[in-house]
Parts: sequence; C-alpha cells; structure tokens
Amino acid sequence: MIVEIDKNSGFCFGVVRAISKAEAAVKELGGEVYSLGDIVHNRMEVQRLEALGLKTVTDEDMESLAGRDLFIRAHGEPPTTYRRAEELGIRVIDATCPVVAQLQRSSAADFGLRGELTYVDAILAAVNDEQNMVEKEHKIDLIRWEHAGELVPFDYFNINAILSYLVKINIVARWALLDPKRGRAMLDRIMAELDGKELVNKQ
Repeated sequence: MIVEIDKNSGFCFGVVRAISKAEAAVKELGGEVYSLGDIVHNRMEVQRLEALGLKTVTDEDMESLAGRDLFIRAHGEPPTTYRRAEELGIRVIDATCPVVAQLQRSSAADFGLRGELTYVDAILAAVNDEQNMVEKEHKIDLIRWEHAGELVPFDYFNINAILSYLVKINIVARWALLDPKRGRAMLDRIMAELDGKELVNKQ
C-alpha cells in the first residue's frame, strides 16, 4: 500500500493561530498556561507544547485554576465556560478561530429560524449553555418531548398522537440505555400521560 501525503496538508489557519498564541503566552507569562482540552488533535504537537509549559486540563479541573491562565483553543467554548472562568477568577487567553467566532455571533447557528419556530431558542440555549454532553442531550430530548406533546394536546386517536407517542417511546428507550434512572422516570411520565385521569378531571 502506498500512502501519499498532500504537500499542502497540515493544521488549519485557526489551529496554527492558536499554537502561535499558546507559544507567545507561555513565553510572556514565564510559567504554566492551562489549555482547556488538547490544543490540537496531534499528540506530538501537544507533547511539544507541554514541554514548553502548556498543560492540558478538563472542565473538572477549573475549580483548581483560580488566579491562573486558561487557554481557549481554536474551536471555542460556550458562554458558560467564560462565565465560570470569571466567577473563579481565571484569566482567559482566547484563541477561538475568527471564523468560529463569527459563526457563533451570526444567525447561521439556527439557519435564520430563531423566532420562526418556538423551540429553536430552547435548543440553542441547551446546546450553548450546557458543558456536560449527557446533560446537553437530556435537555434536547426534554424539548423534543414537550414539543411532541404540544402537537396533540387533547386527541389520543389520530395519526399525530401515534407519531407523538413513538417519539416519546424512542426517547424512553434511548435513556433506558444511557441512564436507567432517567429512563425509568421518563417511562413513568409517559404512563402517567397515557392514564388520562388528569384530562378527565379537567373536563
């Protein structure tokens, strides 16, 4: 097998810029700078930068970084990361790629649908403001659940009701595997909704 590497292959503009900023920060500060996640998906480059003084940390480490310098890599971070850093007294060195930053400020993230569909703002909030990926998925599924219910508020016997039920059953099955406790809670919720007693009492 012949492996051919293109002569123009390498890091993208945003990553090259982030690496340069990391090198400058370590040199200027004369001590350790902490990168929130690997600065680049290249182990040799990460090790080279670590030898210069750039240490890789995770979200869980932020509590111990008060008063220190935290490097934000090229792909950026949600607003919650910046707020948390401010609360902890962490100095942020922001190397977010300018292209990524522009997309974060534009309407491209919601395809211009914000205000057109009722659930778009809730989904964007769930995606942007939550750091934990499991919690993020859970919030999005709860939005799907609520929206599916809003489509069929009173009728149990038409095709929309059946489709709404299938959406919720799929969410229950998914969370039964991801988190059995939450899966059970969602199953109890769908069973309570199917009971119909609350609807009868309202009438």
